[in-house]
Amino acid sequence: ILSGGKSNTSSSLPSIPTIDFSNFGEIESVSLSRIKKISGPRLQASWINIPHVTQHDEVDIHELEQIRIDMKEEAKSKSIQLSILPFIIKAITNALIEFPDFNSSLTPDGKKLIKKKYINIGFAANTEQGLMVPVLKDAKKKSVLDIAKELSELSELARSGKIRINDLEGGTFTVSSLGGFGGTGFTPIINAPEVAILGIARAQVKPVFNNGQFLPKLILPISLSYDHRVIDGVGGIQFTTYLKQLLENPETFLNELSWNMTRLIIPQLGDFDEVEVIEIHIKEGDSIEKTYFFICWEFIFLLIFDNLKEYIPQQEPTSKKNHSADLQHVFKVATEISKYINKFKIIVTKSTVPI
Repeated sequence: ILSGGKSNTSSSLPSIPTIDFSNFGEIESVSLSRIKKISGPRLQASWINIPHVTQHDEVDIHELEQIRIDMKEEAKSKSIQLSILPFIIKAITNALIEFPDFNSSLTPDGKKLIKKKYINIGFAANTEQGLMVPVLKDAKKKSVLDIAKELSELSELARSGKIRINDLEGGTFTVSSLGGFGGTGFTPIINAPEVAILGIARAQVKPVFNNGQFLPKLILPISLSYDHRVIDGVGGIQFTTYLKQLLENPETFLNELSWNMTRLIIPQLGDFDEVEVIEIHIKEGDSIEKTYFFICWEFIFLLIFDNLKEYIPQQEPTSKKNHSADLQHVFKVATEISKYINKFKIIVTKSTVPI
C-alpha cells in the first residue's frame, strides 16, 4: 500500500468530468496526506488490473470467543491485549498451508505463479494519516499470544509514525478488520501483488437453528476477495469453508488450547490406577475421531513428560552406569503408561462438559 509509484492505468479509460464545485456553494480544498497520496494510486491500480471476486460467509465463533475470554488473564499477565484477530490470523496461516495458491503472486507477464514457502500476514491499520499495512513475518511459526503482541507493537508504531519500511514489506496475504467499527460485510481491495485478502466485519449474536431449537451464537461475517486469474470460484469457496471449519473447531489449529486442556488433568503415575475408564466429554457435532486422537495423545505425552522431566539429561552422562539407570527408568515409566491407553472413553453430550 505504501510503496510504489503512480498507477499504470490505460489512457483509454473514460475520464471523470472536471467540475467547478464552487458554482454550487462554499467549498474547502484540503491536501491529501502523504500516505493517501501513495496508497491511492496503488489501490486504483489493483482495482483496475486485478479481476476481483468476493466470497462472503458467516462463522460461528461462539466457542472461539469463550477460549479468548479464558486466555485473557494469561494475556493480561504478559501485558498483551487479546482480541479475536490473532486467532483468525493463526487460522489463516493453516488455511494458506492447505491452499498455497492464496499465498502466491503472478509474475509480471502473468504466465507463471510464484508460490511462497513463507507466510507473512499484512493487516490493515487505521491511522490519522490514512491506511497502513504492517506485516507480521513468519506468522505460521508464532503462537496466538505472540501474534497478539506483535500486532499491538506494529499498530502502535504505525499510529506514531515510527514504523520502518521493512515492517511494511514482504506480505503474502492481507487481513482487513473493520469489526471494531461495525458493518456486516464489504469488498476488500487486494493488496497487489498478493492474490487475496480477507475482510472481517463486526460479530453479532444471532439465533442459529440446531437440533430442533434456536440457540444464540456469536456470528462473524467474513469477506474474501481473490484474483480470479489465479483462483476460481470453487477455490474461493473451498478456502472460506476450510477457514470456517477451523474457526468453528479451534482445537484443530490452536496449540495453546491443547496445552491448556490437558494441563487441567495434571497426570502422574498411579493417579488412575483405581480408575477403570477415563471419560472425555465432547460437544455433539465435534469431530469425534480428531478429538479423541488429539486429547488422548496429548494426555499420554504430558504423562510421559511430567514423569520423565527429572530424568532428561541436562548434560552427557558421567558414566555408562548412570546412563543405563536412566534408560531403565524410561522403560519402566513407558510400561506403566501403556496401561492407560485403553481406558479412554468418549462421551458425546448436548453441551460442552469440562474435561
